[in-house]
Amino acid sequence: MSGESDATVCYGYNPALLTANPSGGVGTYNYQWQSSTNGGAWANITGASSQTYNPGAINLSAGSTYAIRVMVDPTGTPDCGAATASLNTYTFTIESVNPSITCPSHILVDANEDCEATGVNLGTPITSDNCAVETVENNHPSTTYPLGTTQVTWTVTDYAGNSSQCIQNVSVNDNEAPTITCPATVNETTNLGCMATVASLGTPLTDDNCGIAGVIDDAPGGLTFPLGETIVTYVANDINGNTATCQQSVIITDDDDPVVTTQDITIVLNNVTNTASITADDIDNGSTDNCGIASRVLDKTEFTCSDLGVNTVTLTVTDNSGNSSFSTASVTVLTENIDSGLSANDYLWLGRDSDEWNEYTTNWLQYDGSVFDVPGALPDETNNVYIRKHGGCSAVPVVVNASVTIAECNDLIIESDNVLNLQTGAINIHGDFINGGTLSAHATNITTLLSEGDWTNNGNFNAGSGIVGFVGTTQQTVVTGGDSFNVVSFNNTTPGSSDIVITDAMQINGNAVFANGVVVFSGGGSLTFGSAATSSAGSATSYVDGPVAKQGTSAFTFATGEGNIWAPVGIAAPGVNSTITAEYNFVPGPLNWTAAYMCNE
Repeated sequence: MSGESDATVCYGYNPALLTANPSGGVGTYNYQWQSSTNGGAWANITGASSQTYNPGAINLSAGSTYAIRVMVDPTGTPDCGAATASLNTYTFTIESVNPSITCPSHILVDANEDCEATGVNLGTPITSDNCAVETVENNHPSTTYPLGTTQVTWTVTDYAGNSSQCIQNVSVNDNEAPTITCPATVNETTNLGCMATVASLGTPLTDDNCGIAGVIDDAPGGLTFPLGETIVTYVANDINGNTATCQQSVIITDDDDPVVTTQDITIVLNNVTNTASITADDIDNGSTDNCGIASRVLDKTEFTCSDLGVNTVTLTVTDNSGNSSFSTASVTVLTENIDSGLSANDYLWLGRDSDEWNEYTTNWLQYDGSVFDVPGALPDETNNVYIRKHGGCSAVPVVVNASVTIAECNDLIIESDNVLNLQTGAINIHGDFINGGTLSAHATNITTLLSEGDWTNNGNFNAGSGIVGFVGTTQQTVVTGGDSFNVVSFNNTTPGSSDIVITDAMQINGNAVFANGVVVFSGGGSLTFGSAATSSAGSATSYVDGPVAKQGTSAFTFATGEGNIWAPVGIAAPGVNSTITAEYNFVPGPLNWTAAYMCNE
């Protein structure tokens, strides 16, 4: 038999035309082609009874065997016997070599918003086979892959059923960070400890394609925040370890103003420089602030003679946040020994805001026995008034313009180098008048100075056009200091015979009115009327018990008397400038007076 030989063949192998070539025998041959699969029994092939045979394709699985033979029966065999013989056999074995396959590269894709990957293109594996590949397939026909790694198994199969596999990994990774939106900025104000406890910071909004595992933040415990801005950082973690952050501002502001506490102080000017200075520490009496004080500022720290008395200063306290508040205090500026000789309720002239007695209470200081203060009212009959120079500061003259309100005081003391000018109106001195400085009445304005106590002038008294009234209710002593008077009203209502005591030379150049009170002399006391002076005649309750002199050339009435006897004396105008002295002396005369006696007296 010819045409083929034993061979290992591929599935579907189509052997060549087989030809039986018998030999021997006699006559013709009968042919019967037979086959055997996988070593099984031989079976006749239907219709295969010719000398040649075309087997056709061998479609057996890998490793199968297919044997073909032809049985020959010689029909011309002699009678001695003929035998059916088998020619040689061809055996075809289906190859069992597996195909080769190389998977596409591993695929790494990002998960989408649904936490999966869609439309994944796996690619095409590389295959080969010694015969032919029949199929190439995988176990994941879908193009959608879940999060994680999916093993795709590729299988290549040849026609003989030989197959091989490879693994391709499709890794779907979640590289998408979550989204996080922080709560809005929180604004709060401080407490007394310069902190703030926030009730709630709010909740951040989060989202993630695969899911949120949790959110953490770095807010302080108890949600207690310090002054200023604190940044709170929120971290959102998804289930795959991706994170996202956002930041929230927590702003703690201090809108509490400082609490300013001040104290009033008294300072004394330096005797040499006439200045004094203070600091905020002197005025501050324990100011506080919940977040701390940055500065304390006084609006006035330097003081001079012009500041004598009570000054209002303002202490402004600013805290570390810029909040500020203020409070005032009184700074009483004095000079050394300014309170010398003073008693409680005495008034001291400053003249800091004007020079007028009746204009401002701030022109005065009132002494309470230990400290000074600005009085609530002008001095009255209960207050002693001191006009004095203050240390090295220049004296401020006092002007009395009392045309509406009469100036009042108890004692009036004008000390050395000080001046009181009586311009209009009146001063009522309900106590003693002691002048060591200068008292000047206006030259033309008629002013009145009424004294209920003693009059002691050791300085200068300029009478001007003024009226001086001695209007006491007890005995008054007058020391003129040698200065003249203009108009004098004697109106002391003390019941007695020595109501007004003149102790040195008193001269009146204007008019004298004797209304009440008996004038007497002590020591070197005397009373002289100038050339233009006039006088009332007096009365039984008011006269001069002593010598009275009159200068000039005018007629004059002497208000004289003695004891309880009022005896005025009148003179005609002298022909020449003269000084005439009159005095009434009461001496009992004889029972039968004569004209001669009277004239002698």
